[in-house]
Amino acid sequence: WTPTLLARRFGLGAGEIGTVLGTVVVLAGVLGAAGAGIVADRLVRLGVEKARLKLAYFTLIAGAIGTLVAAAPTTALIFSCVGVWILASTSGQAAGLTILQEMVPNEIRGLSVSISSLVNIGLGLALGAALPAAVSVHILHDPQAVGLAMTLVALPAAIVSILLYRRAMTGIDEVVTA
Repeated sequence: WTPTLLARRFGLGAGEIGTVLGTVVVLAGVLGAAGAGIVADRLVRLGVEKARLKLAYFTLIAGAIGTLVAAAPTTALIFSCVGVWILASTSGQAAGLTILQEMVPNEIRGLSVSISSLVNIGLGLALGAALPAAVSVHILHDPQAVGLAMTLVALPAAIVSILLYRRAMTGIDEVVTA
């Protein structure tokens, strides 16, 4: 929905949006996924308790800022918000998959990753694509309110993710110690 927001609010063309947004998404995604693994492994080696959970939790808190795209008054801030959100969400997902692997028995690791991927991809692609449109048209009654619709969809998702990671940190001491 970011390209739609940029085109409607600022009149940007597909070429400009694609070049900048593509760069932001690739860089943030690679840095988030690879960076989360590198940082988490280092924290584990340093003996930080529940390092991966803490990393996922704190990156998603920071990432919630990226969901505030509706408040961004310039294209640069919109691209920045998207970059922060992509960085945080890929970090959280990378850490989450590693945590899942640590928690489940060897016999069901493949199944657990498959289910996790199904939920992430299914919810992310299906709801992530449909909900901003539904919110802007049926709740806000303004097809121009794409940014606000994006925030109204992404911010609650970020909050739920943060709360789930927080619950995991306080509720599974006997399962995950790294």
